[in-house]
Amino acid sequence: MSKARVAIKEAFSQAIENTPYAQIQVSQLVEQARVARATFYLHYATKDTLLLDYIDDMFDGFYEEISPYLDAISSFEEHLAVRMFRVFESDKRFSRLLVQEDVQALVYRRFKGYLARIFGRLMMSEGYPLSSNIRDMDFVIDYYAGASLQSLVTWVKKDFHPSPEALGELYFALTMQGFSTFFSSNNAG
Repeated sequence: MSKARVAIKEAFSQAIENTPYAQIQVSQLVEQARVARATFYLHYATKDTLLLDYIDDMFDGFYEEISPYLDAISSFEEHLAVRMFRVFESDKRFSRLLVQEDVQALVYRRFKGYLARIFGRLMMSEGYPLSSNIRDMDFVIDYYAGASLQSLVTWVKKDFHPSPEALGELYFALTMQGFSTFFSSNNAG
């Protein structure tokens, strides 16, 4: 990653600490990063693409961390749900950004992609064909993306209470019961 890109991301990281997303300006970011405005636009088309890149980095780190577990298990396990909430707790300023209303629509679209990736991996590990029930799977992904994002929003607004362990346990119970039921009923021979 280029030094300019790193500097822009760091400036963004600092800006989100005290400034609502809607008020962050590209001019503020380039000044803080000490790069030319053209350099910003060389890397990012808009402030939103910078945000999405930041979100993708966070998810990619989480996915990389859980990937070995997904390879070694036949289904999603509770400790992975706990780990997910620990990731959000570890970067509280970023998590607080995610719950801002003007950011939630962007985040929701990304959550759908992240969940599709994880659910696809779980389907493969369970031996379900990825091509089956595509239409139904869209509804499942929409449902879980909305529920996951709203759970995260509520948790952040409650200042990260209950603990990641308690919330991960609840999230796991709700998610996996529904996910297992869906696949059992749609893939019964």
